[in-house]
Amino acid sequence: MNVQASYVVASLVFAALTLTFLNKDLNLTSPASVLRGTSKNSGFDEVHSRAYAMINTLDLSDWKKNVFDKGTLESWERGTGGLEVRFRPSPVREVLGKYYYSANKVFEFRLGESTKIAAHINVPFYKVMDTDATWVGMARDNSPDHFRFAFADIGQTVEWGYPSTPFLAKAPFDYTIQSRASEPEPFDIYFVDGRYRVASALASFLHALSKGMARDEIRVGIHDYTLAVRPHYHKIEHWTERVEASKLLVVLKLKAGTTEDQLVEAWESFVSTDYS
Repeated sequence: MNVQASYVVASLVFAALTLTFLNKDLNLTSPASVLRGTSKNSGFDEVHSRAYAMINTLDLSDWKKNVFDKGTLESWERGTGGLEVRFRPSPVREVLGKYYYSANKVFEFRLGESTKIAAHINVPFYKVMDTDATWVGMARDNSPDHFRFAFADIGQTVEWGYPSTPFLAKAPFDYTIQSRASEPEPFDIYFVDGRYRVASALASFLHALSKGMARDEIRVGIHDYTLAVRPHYHKIEHWTERVEASKLLVVLKLKAGTTEDQLVEAWESFVSTDYS
């Protein structure tokens, strides 16, 4: 190495050592580190955490819930949607009322009379998604302020929320994933209605697992499960088993031995072949 090259190398080493000592003595940090503070997460992760904390400050020790049981149903104004207006007594309503009363966190796919049941009970942490933006707005305006509503864009829809154009590329994410992707904690009960039911149920199990919920505690309800025209729903029992069944509603838990990989593969199969 000639004298000039040696001088350049020595200068670079000196500069590096100088910066090291300056950083140590003056506690200098990179701009990115300044923006993130002491968090190991990104800045966006940090504001996400803080924003979530703002909606998760309810004092559950003094939270008042209202029971929803057979006595409630005697004067309950039944809706005209999917919760069996023709059935008396109303087993689906009773089962939902039981699970919602015991839960602090409820997630629903597709709103309706079940939303009113959750409002009557005064569920502390409730989120629901639907594919009809107008219906979402109407339900929001008639619900407690702490209830949260999300819109899932699966394209134009017709009666009962069926997509006019099945299997749009955006539908699997928007319907089965998006509304929970921002939720850092699991829900006590997931109630699946509307479209993509099997895929939505599978994604619900995966969401709860990813957020650290004990697999034996995860509960997912599927409406219209026993309809004669939808026997394919029962395929989900390859990986799950029934906890409770009442008329058209079933509540499921994971079978022992079911893996996340199995749930992922099943989700991909159902979300690309069945939107009922």
